[in-house]
Amino acid sequence: MVSLTGDNRDFQSFFLGPDLTNPKEWELFHVFGEGVRATDGDGIEAFKAAINSVYGDQMPDDFQDLGGRTLQGMKMLPTLPWPFVPVLDDYEQVYYTGLQLARDPGMNVVWSGSALLTFGLCIMLYVSHRKVWLVIEAQDRGMRIRVAGLANRNPMAFDGEFNDLLRELNDNLGLSPQGVSA
Repeated sequence: MVSLTGDNRDFQSFFLGPDLTNPKEWELFHVFGEGVRATDGDGIEAFKAAINSVYGDQMPDDFQDLGGRTLQGMKMLPTLPWPFVPVLDDYEQVYYTGLQLARDPGMNVVWSGSALLTFGLCIMLYVSHRKVWLVIEAQDRGMRIRVAGLANRNPMAFDGEFNDLLRELNDNLGLSPQGVSA
């Protein structure tokens, strides 16, 4: 991003032209600029002389693109509002780790709540929920007892425990065998 006027508000993307980090392109740009001044503005002859001077017989594969970038640089660099072009010459990535130590007095409450939540979740998932209803109704000559049960897991084990409960009620209340049913 470059500001062509030097104003902070008009930054825009800007293609300078040559790759200023490539020493050969930078040298070609300077030799070409001197050649243009020496030949009174004949750009084609100046570019031929510059590319032969810098690269010699080893012509680069992208010399047409290189010529376009060099011409772009000759056109744009003199219009910049600064006397120099900042170029990042060298960059070395530095890796670091940022550790932060902090004291938080409320963390005990958070960990306690987390433990209670985990405990409640374990109870909900691993403990079988069972319900037993006992209804006692008055009748003409006594009372009638109704017992019902429901389990969300392992209904066969619950049936056995429910029948044991009925037998225990029968033994403790002295009910007649005809009145007990599962």
